Amino acid sequence: MISGYRFERPIFIQNTFFVEEIVDLDGALRFLDDWPEPKRDMAYDVIQRACITARRGHFPVEAAAENFRRFVKRAGLSLEVDGSSVVHCCGRDPASVDSASAGPEREILRQ
Repeated sequence: MISGYRFERPIFIQNTFFVEEIVDLDGALRFLDDWPEPKRDMAYDVIQRACITARRGHFPVEAAAENFRRFVKRAGLSLEVDGSSVVHCCGRDPASVDSASAGPEREILRQ
């Protein structure tokens, strides 16, 4: 089922062992729910409200998606690869992984 809350372009979040793909408002809200309490500032509050408001149909979904991309970029987690946002967590830049040691997450980034 295709949701009316899908983003035009996905955002990829690379954790230590896997790559998570954020494709819609629900995924963005789950990511924000897991955001560490000490890092929740005014920017966090604004993007969380934007996503909730968009989910309710009172704010454009793509505006919320773009602001979510800006939020992760501001947090120092965003990397653009082939026009899609790739977010790296835990200090691992997916572009720095060589092909020989690449796991399944590297394969996703090549597609």
